[in-house]
Amino acid sequence: MHRHRKRAPGSALRLPAIVLLGLSAAFLAGLAPTVPALHAEEAAVSAGDQEPPRRGLPAPFPSPPFPSSDYLGIPTIGVPDTEEYPLMKGLRGGRIGDALAARRIKIYGWIDLSANASTSRRTNLPDAFDIRANRTLELQQTMLRFERLPDTVQTDHRDWGFRFDNLYGLDYRYTTARGIFSDQLLKHDDTYGYDPVMFYGEVYLPHVRQGMILKIGRFILLPGIEAEVSPYNYMFSHSLLYTHFPYTHMGVLATTKVSDQWTVQIGLVAGSDIAVWDRDAEPTPITGFRWVSSDNDDSIYVCTITNSGRFTYNNAQMVDGVWTHKFSDDLHTLTEAYYSWQRDVPSLGYVDWYGATNYLVRALGVRAYLSFRNELWDDADGQRTGFRTWYSTHTLGFIYKPRDWLYFRPEMRYSRSYEADAYDGGRRKDQWTVAGDAIVRF
Repeated sequence: MHRHRKRAPGSALRLPAIVLLGLSAAFLAGLAPTVPALHAEEAAVSAGDQEPPRRGLPAPFPSPPFPSSDYLGIPTIGVPDTEEYPLMKGLRGGRIGDALAARRIKIYGWIDLSANASTSRRTNLPDAFDIRANRTLELQQTMLRFERLPDTVQTDHRDWGFRFDNLYGLDYRYTTARGIFSDQLLKHDDTYGYDPVMFYGEVYLPHVRQGMILKIGRFILLPGIEAEVSPYNYMFSHSLLYTHFPYTHMGVLATTKVSDQWTVQIGLVAGSDIAVWDRDAEPTPITGFRWVSSDNDDSIYVCTITNSGRFTYNNAQMVDGVWTHKFSDDLHTLTEAYYSWQRDVPSLGYVDWYGATNYLVRALGVRAYLSFRNELWDDADGQRTGFRTWYSTHTLGFIYKPRDWLYFRPEMRYSRSYEADAYDGGRRKDQWTVAGDAIVRF
């Protein structure tokens, strides 16, 4: 049975959170530097490197500086592949590089190193992914990716693709799926570990509506603003809402472009964060529905994960929705909310957790942007964090990309639990962190 608890009064937010909320208001009011000629500056940086034509609506956001030029909902059909990392540029013109380019195969990756200072002494949990407090150097993740993307702009013929991701670092603790090298975490609790986060093949079928991609293998979860892979996030740390997601699926997924405004995703997977050969694998339908407004200023993306809901390793059920609104080329916001649950949890029965988070992001030119994240999240039964309490977090980040291959993402975060001492291993109700990372792409 669901447990009800007395709620803490709203005045418990205290001064630090109010100060951060004031920063958010100033942020939206335009006190951050304006960007009157963002596209002109982007054109100058690109130096003639123009994106090939799309089949559909134009890109809503400039990237750089933002992590992506498109609304949430991947894969995107009708969008050309323009991303090129330093390794492939370096191989260009040589025998290996030319052979890979002729087959449209890419090899690339990144290294993500972080540091943090915290008012907690023992741990930063339940905040993530910088879980170890007061670290001067932490290997969050290294990634080596092998990839071929199907050409979905053309409609003449079928095409194919694949991806094989190899992640090593602290972040494997979140991406691990039971049955796939999972003893590192589940038996040995290794600090760092290896995880093949994604391995799949896909086929592009151009004559199904306006194009369909059929994917089979292991792939990341459909819902969410945030992602496991570092370069594609709006800031270094993650919201509690995202931290307590499942992370990957293993199975089959069909993504169909119905029109320029509608994309539909339907899949059948083995559950969440579990291999198809695991004893607890269960047929699990997943869905995603993305709508984009005709003026290209709004998008709504709704996703579901549902099966019996019985308690197994991270067998989370979920209904998730994200609304994205573009105010201008240099300012947009993303708001996400979900309800998630499991049944037959030992000693608890039915458990649920739910919350909402908002990102407000503003470009400061083609090389930098500010990101402000606020969230409320409730671990109603304490099954996700070990503490029956609701939380708020407030994070202000600055993202700077001095080179195409180098990112810096410093941030300041205030987090609070309201009905239990959930921070520093159960010793305090709130936590300040100053943290950041550097991503080197290769």
